[in-house]
Amino acid sequence: MRYNLQNLTKNGGSDTVRFEINGFPGYDYENAGFKADFPISVTAKLTDANGTVLLNISFETELTVACDRCLSEYKLTVASSEDYTVVFKDEESFDCVLAENNGIELDPLVWEALCLSLPYQKLCSEDCPGIEL
Repeated sequence: MRYNLQNLTKNGGSDTVRFEINGFPGYDYENAGFKADFPISVTAKLTDANGTVLLNISFETELTVACDRCLSEYKLTVASSEDYTVVFKDEESFDCVLAENNGIELDPLVWEALCLSLPYQKLCSEDCPGIEL
């Protein structure tokens, strides 16, 4: 979803956008290690703080993942709330989003947050015995 930053001035300096993502075309699910249950409901909150645009993206969804011990698939609930600063010129920072043509693409930020919300070790249960030999 593309957000037009001109909407901030129309809405008094802040805006909340709720949207659903039904897929991530062009993204590699196989190597990401999960299957998403679509649609994913996302909330984006934008605030103009004296010329600096602050962005918060949050969501909660279920993913189908494989247990790292026994390899069986199970449902994993993940939630994310990520903060960004929107910049209008190219600045090197990991938490900045570059606005292009007075707008920002939100879907890639949701994909990034989704991937980063996965636990390091995915276990179907804490006491999973692993693969029986």
